[in-house]
Amino acid sequence: METLNAIFIYYGDEQQHQLWVQNWPKIKGVHTTIKQICEKLAMTIKKCNQNNVSVSIVSLNEGDSSKDLDQLEPTFMYSQIFKEILLDMEHGQQAVQDLVKFCQEQYQGNTTEIKLINEFRRTYEPSTAIR
Repeated sequence: METLNAIFIYYGDEQQHQLWVQNWPKIKGVHTTIKQICEKLAMTIKKCNQNNVSVSIVSLNEGDSSKDLDQLEPTFMYSQIFKEILLDMEHGQQAVQDLVKFCQEQYQGNTTEIKLINEFRRTYEPSTAIR
């Protein structure tokens, strides 16, 4: 099944099943508590979400297309590195407040932008920052 990414087994005796579980790559483990499954599931979902984020950095020049194709591979590599850096960064609420304050100062007097900044401040969720 292509849409099934992981299987988590809830069973009282995890030792009894460790050997056969290794033969099935989609089985992520046998867990004896719901808390264990929830923690593992949260990690798996985060990893899945990170792997599904697409970032592309390709310039659209009207010049020679073969020249652009030669540059595609390094550009792809840099975009992947950039994506990993963005996904691994962890900032707290203070970083969000600092960003909002900076943007408000930069767009002081621009009511349209200030509305967008305030909306960002109210609705920002780290889990949906990069889609």
